[in-house]
Amino acid sequence: MTQKITISIPEELMTVLDNLTSTWETTRSGVFARLLQEAEKRRLEEEMEEGYKAMAGDEVEIYLPAQAEVVLLDDKTR
Repeated sequence: MTQKITISIPEELMTVLDNLTSTWETTRSGVFARLLQEAEKRRLEEEMEEGYKAMAGDEVEIYLPAQAEVVLLDDKTR
């Protein structure tokens, strides 16, 4: 299900938006959806990193790349 919203952005960001629309071969709505998905993915990765650091101390650097790969693959299968 999708919902329709109205937003206002500065004129200079309209150029950025239209460039991304062309580059990603999508609509303006598609650009916003993709940017929001990427922001949520980054937030989740940061949250996971903080959790691993709290649980494993310095050893987290060994396991984090493997866990991130699993999460990223899971996101692609949804």
